[in-house]
Amino acid sequence: MAALRPIRQEKVYEAAMSQLVTLIEGGTVSPGDRLPTERELSDQLGISRASVRQALTGLAAMGLVESRPGYGTFVTDRRADYTWQLDAASALEILESRRAIESGTARLAALRRTDEDLAHLCEIVDAMTEQVDEGVHPVDTDREFHRSIAVASHNSLLLRAMEAMVDQMSGPEWHRIKLWGLSGEKQTRRIQDQHRLILDAIRARDEKRAEALMQEHLDLIIDDVHRAERDKAESG
Repeated sequence: MAALRPIRQEKVYEAAMSQLVTLIEGGTVSPGDRLPTERELSDQLGISRASVRQALTGLAAMGLVESRPGYGTFVTDRRADYTWQLDAASALEILESRRAIESGTARLAALRRTDEDLAHLCEIVDAMTEQVDEGVHPVDTDREFHRSIAVASHNSLLLRAMEAMVDQMSGPEWHRIKLWGLSGEKQTRRIQDQHRLILDAIRARDEKRAEALMQEHLDLIIDDVHRAERDKAESG
């Protein structure tokens, strides 16, 4: 099977799942196609057969493949049903979800980013800096920065999750929260400083620092939202 890469540095079954999902969703393999055997996947990916089995079990749980005893593992025709759907969620729920997901996404981006990914992230951070210097809160470029980190993770599941959460962040509650407490100049510059530190860690391929900085970044915003909620309740 073409377009598979050896696995390095990560939880290997998760990385194997990511590559196989990309092949399935990209149309390289189609519904009804049989995947290579465990031994073949093990050889192509450079991982153990146990890790291959974990990856295939995960894909089966997602409904993307099915095992047919005696015949092998086949791609299902349920790809269209595999979509991220979020009901209306509060700003805090979105941020808490982002904290849980994006710290790991930043870690993967540091491990997997290409030169093109890095160049795009640098352009976004530079654009945000210009906006902050002009006194403009960089809402759209902020979202694009976080989305581009998910792109740089080269994990389609994480990208879908990020895009679903970003869609929710355009809702009226998010804008109300932003007006309460997150748009001041001092805080905007502090957030921008954190963006640049995250970029530096991804540039240096320092996955542990990228993960920790993203967690710290979202913790700061969550704390500010809690503070804004309390201030609003006290003033109301």
